[in-house]
Amino acid sequence: MSTQRGVAVLRPDVPEVEVVAKASRRRFSAEYKRKILREADACAAPGAIGALLRREGLYSSHLTTWRGQRERGELAGLTPKKRGPAPQPKNPLAAKVAALEREVTRYKVRAERAEALVDLQKNHRARRTRPSCWTRNSLAGYPRIAPGGVAVDLLVTSRTRKKTWSGGGVRT
Repeated sequence: MSTQRGVAVLRPDVPEVEVVAKASRRRFSAEYKRKILREADACAAPGAIGALLRREGLYSSHLTTWRGQRERGELAGLTPKKRGPAPQPKNPLAAKVAALEREVTRYKVRAERAEALVDLQKNHRARRTRPSCWTRNSLAGYPRIAPGGVAVDLLVTSRTRKKTWSGGGVRT
């Protein structure tokens, strides 16, 4: 809003109130703090420090805090402190331990796979056995494997009780 000849005129292009969305905390560098403290220490006239603070937009509490920091140690007190948790030092053996743990895991998986294969073989062999109620005479019609790896029929005669392989030869 502006005045022309005592009459208030609204200007649509200029907002009346300007509001910042969110205030941010001011951060002062160590060099800036040192500069202001040097200027404040050089002020001798009454009201000179107040003029310095108004010019820079500071408060007297800033000077008090910064002077305390300077007394505790200029470099340590005026440098910005790193925020957050302190970093943990890296263990030089951590990478080796991780590699060994991966290797142990790999070997455990291989051992489990081998045990599963052995169990499968045991179960397969157990399923291939014939029930004990079968007699020799009831096995007569099933093919057998001869010592040479040739499938032959086992002939059992009730009179001689000798196994005769059709490939030749007699077994008792």
